[in-house]
Amino acid sequence: MNNKCPAKYALLNIVRKWEAKEIKRSIVREQLRFCTICHNRKVLPNFARIKSPVNSKRAREVLESCGHRLLKCAMDHHHGTLHRLGIEIEEHQRLLGQSLDHAVLDEVTAKITSLSRSKAEAKRKVLDRKLDRLLDTTRQEPERWVRNLSSRPLSEPETKVLSKGLNFNMQGGVREEEFLAAVETGVNLMTCSEEGKQGTRMRIVGALGRPVRGHNLTTEETKPLTSLTRDWSIVILSSDKDRSTVVMDKGNYEGKATTLLQEKNTYEVMPVDPTARLQRKVEGELKKLREARLITEREWARMRPGDSTIPKFYGVPRVYKEGVPLRPIIAFRGSPTYNLARDLAKRLRPLVESSERMLSNSADFVEYDCLVLFDVKAIFTSLPQGLIRQAAMSTVESSREFLDKTN
Repeated sequence: MNNKCPAKYALLNIVRKWEAKEIKRSIVREQLRFCTICHNRKVLPNFARIKSPVNSKRAREVLESCGHRLLKCAMDHHHGTLHRLGIEIEEHQRLLGQSLDHAVLDEVTAKITSLSRSKAEAKRKVLDRKLDRLLDTTRQEPERWVRNLSSRPLSEPETKVLSKGLNFNMQGGVREEEFLAAVETGVNLMTCSEEGKQGTRMRIVGALGRPVRGHNLTTEETKPLTSLTRDWSIVILSSDKDRSTVVMDKGNYEGKATTLLQEKNTYEVMPVDPTARLQRKVEGELKKLREARLITEREWARMRPGDSTIPKFYGVPRVYKEGVPLRPIIAFRGSPTYNLARDLAKRLRPLVESSERMLSNSADFVEYDCLVLFDVKAIFTSLPQGLIRQAAMSTVESSREFLDKTN
């Protein structure tokens, strides 16, 4: 019996290896099928896309070419994996054929085939859903990204140029350092040889060396853009959620913004501009901290206001709500407290991330049994500042680790 047990376990180990590799082969086949369809349809799956540091036509062309090369490398890798798995599976079958009866071997083969087929079907369903989303994305029309709420009719060329988005780089300039860093991240994910990676790098560097034209829009696109910028009766904004481009009548926009600012429970009129006074106050407090050696010279330079400006108010349309109200935005960049608030937020971030009320990701979100939706209005101006300071101090004082790292 002692002689039979090791042989039995050895056969069982071979069967398990065969099963695992057969399942892997069936999944790789589905992945190869998915990549082949993407290649034939000329769409890029997410793993072959590289995030561009700039939004320009030239950048998109270079990265799309690189993405298709990554997709081809993935297909070659899957072909190589299938070939290797086929050889290993044949070896397992040969070893089992020498020790098992034909009836037993046929039964094992049938069970492994059934299991691998079910795994392949499940994988195909997942990949088919991804493929449907990719094909839907490529068929999106420009009108989806442009919402005309104004009384001015938009021509087809105007709609097309607005569908590029408000962050579109019209000048065509490229910051090569950021561009190459993004490309290097994608190239390192390639499964080909180092020679293949280096060849991809050289092609991209060569593309970057080509002359850059002065403008990233064609003549046909420049004319409608000029007509839009000269029309002072409209405003062009980015929407609140889906980042589509919204065109509104200027009078309608200003009326909604004025209505927001006239809410006395939320805003109040200041008799004088407090920017200069607030800047002196912040500089004075930071000077005290520096003289007490509670902050370093570098921290003081990072937090001090410099030449400050008054914060800017504007609104973004909530196109998903009835009547398209505006969401008020206060742009504090360049204000007296901007640098100080940015530094403070960075220091307090570990306390927020370690909170039990902090959601890490969508998987963490679905763990909750109850979902309650609140439509909060003027949340920041409605929060009592004394309670906020008390909650912040309580959280800081309860974290020994935080107190050990800061003054």
